[in-house]
Amino acid sequence: VLIVVYGDILENNPSNYVYDSKQSSERPARDVFITICNSASSDCSLKANWSDSINISNTALLSSIQTDWNGDGSRTDYHGDSDNPHIFASGSHVVVTWADKYCPGGQQRSVTYLEFDSREIAMSCVYAAHATGNFSDLSDWTINRLSDGSRDVKQDATKGLGSGAWAITWQEDPLGLQPGEAEGPGEGSSGAKT
Repeated sequence: VLIVVYGDILENNPSNYVYDSKQSSERPARDVFITICNSASSDCSLKANWSDSINISNTALLSSIQTDWNGDGSRTDYHGDSDNPHIFASGSHVVVTWADKYCPGGQQRSVTYLEFDSREIAMSCVYAAHATGNFSDLSDWTINRLSDGSRDVKQDATKGLGSGAWAITWQEDPLGLQPGEAEGPGEGSSGAKT
């Protein structure tokens, strides 16, 4: 079985915007999707042999905190925004991890960036989804939130053993993810200062 994981916007999400500090612009919130092809019985070079996309994060339409994310002085919902998903196979398990702005439970904090027109951005938390054997339906996946958004997360990484055991690591910044100062496009925000 081949599994592809990717972040994308929902077709029915024209208004739930967030601020992307790496691109220095507003954009629709993203979710994490997977698509599957049975490589043992199908030609996976053909698009028709891949499953419909399955949304495994389902947070782009949700909000766990209100912030002044657009810098206009008023606090509104900061929607869940799934960032940079990773996939890892371990034995018969598949693990997908990502950072997300939807962190329910009341512990989530935010950070105000003067360099981004005083926008207040929600801190992220880490999610992990795993499945064994059958991956073709959302009910096959167990999804857990691993942190609470009280510290900003970035750079999650997953490693595992053939036995099916795995470990997940990530960076956390208690002051919020800081913009980078290195040369190159954008303002950083890649986790280099956490």
